[in-house]
Amino acid sequence: MSLSIGQVFHNRYRIEALLGQGGFGAVYRALDLNLEETVAIKESFESSPAAEKQFQLEARLLFRLVHPGLPRVHDTFVIPGQGMYLVMDCVAGDNLETLLERNAGPLPVAQTLAWIDQVCQALNYLHTQSPPVIHRDIKPANIRVTADGRAMLVDFGIAKLYDPLAATTQAARAVTRGFSPPEQYGLGATDARSDIYALGATLYCLLTNRTPPDSVDRMVGKMAVLPAATAINPAVPEVVSQAIVKAMALDREQRWGSVEEFRQALAAAQPVPAAHTVMVAPAAATAAYQTRPAPAALGRAPVAPTVSSGGEATARAMGEHPVYRSRLILVGLLLFGLLLGAAALGILAYVFTQSKPADQPPASPQAGETWVSPTDGMEMIFIPPGSFWLGSNPAGDSAASESEQPQREVVLDGYWLDKTEITNAMFARFIEENGYLTEAEKQAGAQFLDLTLAEPDWRAVRGADWKHPHGPNSSITGLEQHPVVQVSWTDAAAYCAWRGARLPTEAEWERAARGTEQRLYAWGNQKPGSQRTNTADRNLPAPWADQTIDDGYQFTSPVGAYPSGATPDGFMDLTGNVLEWVADWYDPQAYQYLTAANPSGPASGETRVLCGGSWYNSGDFLRAANRGYRQPAESTDGIGFRCARAAVGSTLPTQASGAPDTSTPVPSPGTAKQPQPSGTPAAATALPTSLPATRLPATRLPLPTVTFTLMASQPAALAAGSASTSPVDGMQMSFIPAGSFWMGAITGDGNAHDDEFPQHEVYLDDFWIDRTEITNRLYTLCVEAGACTLPLGASETREVYYYDPVYADYPVIWVTWEQAQAYCAWAGRRLPTEAEWEKAARGGLDRKLYPWGDQAPTCDRANHQRCLGDTQQVGSYPANGYGLFDLGGNVSEWVQDWYAKGYYPDSPAQNPAGPDSGMSRVTRDASWWSLGNYLRVSERSSMKPATRDSGTGFRCAR
Repeated sequence: MSLSIGQVFHNRYRIEALLGQGGFGAVYRALDLNLEETVAIKESFESSPAAEKQFQLEARLLFRLVHPGLPRVHDTFVIPGQGMYLVMDCVAGDNLETLLERNAGPLPVAQTLAWIDQVCQALNYLHTQSPPVIHRDIKPANIRVTADGRAMLVDFGIAKLYDPLAATTQAARAVTRGFSPPEQYGLGATDARSDIYALGATLYCLLTNRTPPDSVDRMVGKMAVLPAATAINPAVPEVVSQAIVKAMALDREQRWGSVEEFRQALAAAQPVPAAHTVMVAPAAATAAYQTRPAPAALGRAPVAPTVSSGGEATARAMGEHPVYRSRLILVGLLLFGLLLGAAALGILAYVFTQSKPADQPPASPQAGETWVSPTDGMEMIFIPPGSFWLGSNPAGDSAASESEQPQREVVLDGYWLDKTEITNAMFARFIEENGYLTEAEKQAGAQFLDLTLAEPDWRAVRGADWKHPHGPNSSITGLEQHPVVQVSWTDAAAYCAWRGARLPTEAEWERAARGTEQRLYAWGNQKPGSQRTNTADRNLPAPWADQTIDDGYQFTSPVGAYPSGATPDGFMDLTGNVLEWVADWYDPQAYQYLTAANPSGPASGETRVLCGGSWYNSGDFLRAANRGYRQPAESTDGIGFRCARAAVGSTLPTQASGAPDTSTPVPSPGTAKQPQPSGTPAAATALPTSLPATRLPATRLPLPTVTFTLMASQPAALAAGSASTSPVDGMQMSFIPAGSFWMGAITGDGNAHDDEFPQHEVYLDDFWIDRTEITNRLYTLCVEAGACTLPLGASETREVYYYDPVYADYPVIWVTWEQAQAYCAWAGRRLPTEAEWEKAARGGLDRKLYPWGDQAPTCDRANHQRCLGDTQQVGSYPANGYGLFDLGGNVSEWVQDWYAKGYYPDSPAQNPAGPDSGMSRVTRDASWWSLGNYLRVSERSSMKPATRDSGTGFRCAR
């Protein structure tokens, strides 16, 4: 089924243009209404069960790919009886086929080699996945040059479209004459070397302006010799021409063994610009092309066959090859369709019988062993269990601060730590998969170092976030391999949880940076220099910058850019580039009372620890023992992070080196702290893969037990707060009687925002509302009934949350507005309106600040400001006047209304339901990480409907 222009497809994508169509599918440009981004939708018309199964399998492979030379896959879905759909980045720019036609001749050699070098890097990334991903359709039309001059390999994936302008057999859905190797016609299994053939053919075409002779024609003798590229275009270096011949060998065994080998062979011809270098801007190139005469026809001129004595020898050799020994191959070509089908099955069997990446690291790793996370492709390095000296000794380090003392010996279990900081490309995948909104984006402002001031300092700027690290006019284009910045501690912890990991503890981070030999810096005891790290150097216009150093960057540098600054274990950028969040709360006296085994910092605090120094730090601030700190919700352009996870089955040594002494008790934070002697830890246990949350108070209030059956018609006079139980999911609900209340912020509320005014009187009909947030247990009922889709399984600090029965009565999180609405509809209810939610939260007491009254929030009144470090069981605090729980804290909640900042002045006085449309939905309440002022009953927030995070859930109304 073809989609129509203007159609809103799949309740999310507005179709804007048809980009291409063939016998097997189509490609559309569309606007993602949730993310407000232009995307490409590839439609495959096949809808058989076998095709759908293959589509789902291959889509899972593509979904995890993150590389600057490849478009990202946003979404995949199948509509039975209609088609299969792949939603990807819409890469703007001209493809190389278009540029070649405009040029009316071969493209410049240097520019072409630069683009092909970029394609090689993307292709190498695909081929080194586990299992490998084979593109199968490389040609000039599938390489697109962006506005900044980058070449991107596009149109990889499931839907291989038939092009009626190309001489391609209709059954050969992933075959393009001149560019496809013989095995892709069904004459053998396809592997990475098939892409090498097609890439060689593409380069041949770009440098000669001729489509190469088809591989099958060459195979049966119609074109015995491949004319050398340098013979057609003398500007092509001989070494490039020979590299192409080897890439296009008919026998796979004679081709380059890997695309990286091919890349290196091409690089030997002349220095190829780095991947980010633009030799000729596409816009300028396009203008130049338009002044030249257009080609006589869209197709390439056919290449006349040439035969020489060398060609005859080649032909004889081909005839003697076992594959081509029988002339029956001509008959085989007539059965092309059947052979292609068999080849497709062979390809699928090859891809999915290769060794899959392990979901867990090895159970018994050796020191320095590496493992690659299947979620984001990060390489992790194993650090074995053992002891080391945490902190600094002033006798050996004159820069040691009091917060780094006393130096003490601690013992750690074995653990894995990321080799580098998390990159922008990796974080972008996390954002896309989860619809996550960072703290800076929520607060519409973050901090960065203003280098234009006479005295450089931090300032908050609206529009600064991870995608705009230095303010709204900046971007991360070209910085995909730089560390992500403008991420809060909360954002970092959420990313690591998504990956099945956690932030490292401060002790783990320092052990990786200092080793057991107590290095001053990650690389050793030598001072920072141009080749060791990214530091405050002559490129930074700041008074503290070291003018003797030039590290090559003003701000961040690509991760791993300084091999000489690596630790002996192989970790990169542990000191310099960006500061890194770790798990611990900060206390300047923490080293006086930390446990000797697996220390994880104080149980609570106001700020979190930062380690490592950044591009704007120099000298002593880059020492591995240096400790920084910031508020967990803060973010700057100099802070990033990396993740850790505990080893599976690691064993803690029975004692650390030094005199054993376990007689000194470990005081809790806030009590008098005394230095603790080094000694053997008492019964230490392994760190979990995610940090445990603080347990609930023992005085948790149980939910009321009185219930009634919810009937179609209710008694005429129900008291406010009367209870009833839903027959669908068993949720207890409270009755809210009809009447008026005052909605919005009271005059004089210094924490109120503009969108909370004016306070206005609203009349609501009576309604019922859930007494608690929907729990994991209740949501599972909807999933099992087939009416709901699964949320993410982890919480902020728990690797297993949704699936763990321990958290069955905790609020479900990581749900979109659509998922919340689907649940309520299944349960015979709906999401409450914003007005209903606020009236319910006020508990019958108008003009109060919080659900419980006007008293300021504390950890005894609500789960907020990380009192417990994560979500808690519903109903853990006293109910309000209507018998409702958790309307302040725990999780924020989706409501029904579209959001508009200026809605209140025009809001109807009776049963308001919000604007008719919008881009974001309202959320009410605040989460377990929110500051106290966000718990006010009039506080309004909003998120796009497809967004979900670890602090948002919902309840239903009726």
